[in-house]
Amino acid sequence: MILWKLDLKAGSPLQLTNGDGESDPACSAAGDTVYYIGRATGKQAALFKMPVAGGPPIQLSEQPPVDSPCVSADGKHLLFTVARKDGARVYLTISTATGQVESEYPVPSTVWLFGMSWMADNLSVAVQDHRSGANNLWVLPVLGGGPEKQITHYTTGEGGYVQYSPDGKWVVMARGPGTGSAVLFREVSQ
Repeated sequence: MILWKLDLKAGSPLQLTNGDGESDPACSAAGDTVYYIGRATGKQAALFKMPVAGGPPIQLSEQPPVDSPCVSADGKHLLFTVARKDGARVYLTISTATGQVESEYPVPSTVWLFGMSWMADNLSVAVQDHRSGANNLWVLPVLGGGPEKQITHYTTGEGGYVQYSPDGKWVVMARGPGTGSAVLFREVSQ
């Protein structure tokens, strides 16, 4: 895939990247930088950043991400999940300026891996976790400071993606019943 941006006023698209396998873009709150999963020539997936106005990409991490990067509201931290050689998954927080690892936080086995959101404190993230029997929002202190904390108390239903507003006053999240469909195909003789 290739990443594009769209000028909403003029309606004109602008190609941002031209490599192979670029995906999962996340923009800074200021809207001036895009972070994404890409590939260095002949290498595995890695995290990159580039100015939204265009310019050369900068590789931030060689750790192959398992999910989309998540940018903190202050634009200083980038969080993503990596798989260790032993199969354990950890949240890795890196500096958006330098790519230096700031913290590693074990991903609880009950966490829905996709869809996390930084909290307004820029120290913790909200995730969907089913350790209480149903998917609920939990706060994980990925950059230190306090225990894990359940913040919703649903008893049924399933959750999905979550996004807090930068000031922490609003949250948008996917919720719904766990429904599915089964289809039976049968060969019909003529």
